[in-house]
Amino acid sequence: MLKGKIILLTGATDGIGYQTAIELAKLNPVLILHGKNLKKGETIKKELISWSGNKQIHYFNADLSSFSQIEAFSEAIHKEFQHIDILINNAGIYESNKIILDNGFEKTFMVNHLAAFSLSLSFLDLLKKANNAKIINVSSMVHAGSIDFGNLNAEKSYSGDSAYSLSKL
Repeated sequence: MLKGKIILLTGATDGIGYQTAIELAKLNPVLILHGKNLKKGETIKKELISWSGNKQIHYFNADLSSFSQIEAFSEAIHKEFQHIDILINNAGIYESNKIILDNGFEKTFMVNHLAAFSLSLSFLDLLKKANNAKIINVSSMVHAGSIDFGNLNAEKSYSGDSAYSLSKL
């Protein structure tokens, strides 16, 4: 069913993303893995090829807390692939301390929410070229708490739990 489909999986080097990559590799798609640690990503790519026999596995590196790296990642994918059948926005972080990035956004919200939105938009043209393309956003039920719209970017206060919850809207 997925053989030959082009699947892009963000956050593929740890946790849910890593386990998803293992299972997807067995189904023989063209699998595009994303991570933020080049050495780890290349090692995982080689392991998946060895374990699954699927030689159509690619790895791309990008820090999703940076709009410029998101843009460079998107450009690299556009150069190499004509379409994407399935985009899985899985990458996510949990920061116990407040980190405001140079772009002005709180890091957890940037990586978990804005990056997924930015990637979905930047790959929309490639998704539209596929037959019945899908975008899958991996989330969590922690978002079910109340939302303080006056503190979306941790302007008033910060806790890792509330930042993570807001990022999983």
